[in-house]
Amino acid sequence: MANGLKEIATWRDSKGHIGKTAFYVASSGTAASQQTAADTVLTAIQAITNAAVQHTTGPATSLAGPVVYGTTADFATAEDKAVFTFSAADGSLHRYRIPAPKVDIFEVDTITVDADQTDAAAYITAVLANVVTSAGAALTIFLGGVRTRTKFQRKLSITDKVPELDEPAE
Repeated sequence: MANGLKEIATWRDSKGHIGKTAFYVASSGTAASQQTAADTVLTAIQAITNAAVQHTTGPATSLAGPVVYGTTADFATAEDKAVFTFSAADGSLHRYRIPAPKVDIFEVDTITVDADQTDAAAYITAVLANVVTSAGAALTIFLGGVRTRTKFQRKLSITDKVPELDEPAE
C-alpha cells in the first residue's frame, strides 16, 4: 500500500479570515489521476462552503492569485466549520473541517450535517471515492457530521474586511 499525497487548500471567508482543509489522495496512478482526485474533492468542498478558495498545494496545486473573498451568508466566517467524520479501512477515524459551511447542508437544527442533502452527499461521495489516509488506506464509511465554532485567537488587522462592505475594517 502506497502513502497518500497531501492536498492543502486555503479558503478565505467574507471577512478576509482564512481556513484550511487538508486531505490525502492515493499516490498510485498518474499525476493526472492524482490531480483529478484532488480536484474532485475540492469542487465538492466549494459546493458546501461560503468561503472562496485562495490557493492549493499538492496534486492540484494552484498559483496564488489576487485576494478573493467568500460569500456573506449564514455561517459566513471561517470560525464556523462543518466537521465530517469518516472511518478508514484500517479502523482509524478521520475528521475533515470545512470552513464557513453553507446552512443548506445541515438539518433543521443547523448543527447536524444532513447526509441526504445534495451537496453534502456529493462531498461525502467524493471523499469516499478519492481520499485516503496518510498511510494510503481507503476511507470506507461516513459516520456523521456536526457544525462547530471556534473563535480565532488573533486580533483583527487592517486586512480584515467588514462583510457587508467592500472596505477594510478599522
